[in-house]
Amino acid sequence: MPADHPTPAEAIPGGVAHPDTPTPADAAPPAVTEAEPERRPEPEPDPRDAQIAELEAELAHVRAEHSGASVEADELRAQAAEDARRAETEQTITAYSLPPFAADAARAAAPFVDLDALCEKLAKATIPRPLFGRGGLDPTAPTKPDHQAIAERLLRRAW
Repeated sequence: MPADHPTPAEAIPGGVAHPDTPTPADAAPPAVTEAEPERRPEPEPDPRDAQIAELEAELAHVRAEHSGASVEADELRAQAAEDARRAETEQTITAYSLPPFAADAARAAAPFVDLDALCEKLAKATIPRPLFGRGGLDPTAPTKPDHQAIAERLLRRAW
C-alpha cells in the first residue's frame, strides 16, 4: 500500500489495526535504482520538416518583397499625383498666355491660392498698354488733326 494512504485503522476513529497489517514504519523503503529513468525514444526526423522550413523561408522572402513593392507603389502613386497637379497648373498658365515672369509667379503660388483667379489677375496686369492715348490725345482720332476744330474748342474753354 502506498505510504500516502492511511491504513484502515488510522482512517477509522477508534479503530484497531490487525496484527498482520504492516505499519508504515515496518514498510521497506522503495528500492533506489541508479539507472536513468526510462525516456521516450527520440522521434526520427520527418523529411517534410526540411520542406516546411524551406517554404517558411520562401514565404518570409516573398513577404519582404511584397512590403518593398507596396512602399514603391505608394511612392509611384504620390509621384503620379504630383505630376498630374503640375500638368494641370501648366495647362491653366498656358490658357492665360502669361509672360514668363508672371508664369513663374503663378507656378510658385499654385499650391497656396486659387490658380484661375491668380492667372486672371496676372493676365490683366500684364496686358501691354498702348503708348498713345496718354496726355489727352485720342489714339482713335484721324491721323490729320482738324486744326480749325481744335482752335474753336480752345477758344470756347477760354471764354
